[in-house]
Amino acid sequence: MIEQFWPEAQEVFPIAWVEFDSRRMLWVIDVCPVAGCGKRHFHGAGAGKVDPRRLLSHRAGHCRFRQNGYVLRDMYPQRTAQVVAALGL
Repeated sequence: MIEQFWPEAQEVFPIAWVEFDSRRMLWVIDVCPVAGCGKRHFHGAGAGKVDPRRLLSHRAGHCRFRQNGYVLRDMYPQRTAQVVAALGL
């Protein structure tokens, strides 16, 4: 279980989805789960060179105050699988 590796994470499963354009692939956190933040954050998802699902892991939030981060979980796994297949990853 992921909590064993990052017991200090403030949120274990914030939801994210992958976005890809011609330059990069990103995991998008629409509403940050860290108390007092609530902003949109972006995390790298492999730049279209690796399967972005391999990068679902603990991440430090981009919040401007002390926090313990969160663990990313794919909000739309079927959509992500389609993106991965389309890119041949």
